[in-house]
Amino acid sequence: MKMDFSTIVLSNNDHLSAVSFYRYNIVLRGQGTICSRKHRLQLSRHEIFTLGPYADACYESDGLEEVMLGCIGIHDNTYTPHDMTIIPAQGTELVRQIFYMGLDTQDNPLPFYDSVNAAIHQLMFSALIACEMQSTAIHPKVFQVIQKFNEHFTEAEYDIRPAIEETGYSMNYFRKVFQKETGVTPAGYLTKRRMDRAAELLDQFKDRVPVKEIAFQCGYEDPYYFSRQFKKSFGVSPKQYICGESS
Repeated sequence: MKMDFSTIVLSNNDHLSAVSFYRYNIVLRGQGTICSRKHRLQLSRHEIFTLGPYADACYESDGLEEVMLGCIGIHDNTYTPHDMTIIPAQGTELVRQIFYMGLDTQDNPLPFYDSVNAAIHQLMFSALIACEMQSTAIHPKVFQVIQKFNEHFTEAEYDIRPAIEETGYSMNYFRKVFQKETGVTPAGYLTKRRMDRAAELLDQFKDRVPVKEIAFQCGYEDPYYFSRQFKKSFGVSPKQYICGESS
């Protein structure tokens, strides 16, 4: 697990540019609104918001107030967390403490600091996961299955049943528990995960990569079925999404 730590100050209408890795952003100072193509979130001090790869966002404030963010970049292709969300300020103190430790030590040239930084990165990762679980209070069996889905959602032949069977619950009972916790069925979650990934890839590549290749990378062998699912999710076709058209 490789991370980097940095700070950034945003004024009204400033952008957080798209990058190739996943980011957690801690509001260290100020408040306002962060807007992406799909979300508009109100920010308060000490809250954390997430931003996926190749997604940018614009900061808006009612007046002239700036916001200072602590940015945690996660450089790990196997890490596939949820879409842009807010983690409430209550319970983020440990993350902030580890962030400042990481900020202080990451550029230290002494050789033994490599192991120190590796330990800080692992500690930060554990603290972030704990924060997310605390903020959502998600059922542990549901979280277990979500982790499996996140590892395999790009595989076209992936079967959700073995992951559900590992919980020890029947399919029908687990489906009810999962939907109560997340608002969608297990199959619906898998589709949403794939669609969110498709939007990230379209934001990244625009029309430089064929839609059928995007479909394949998101677990769909049939590009026409993929396009129908995409339009059902976003209200526009993949090509319209690339052109910035709205539903």
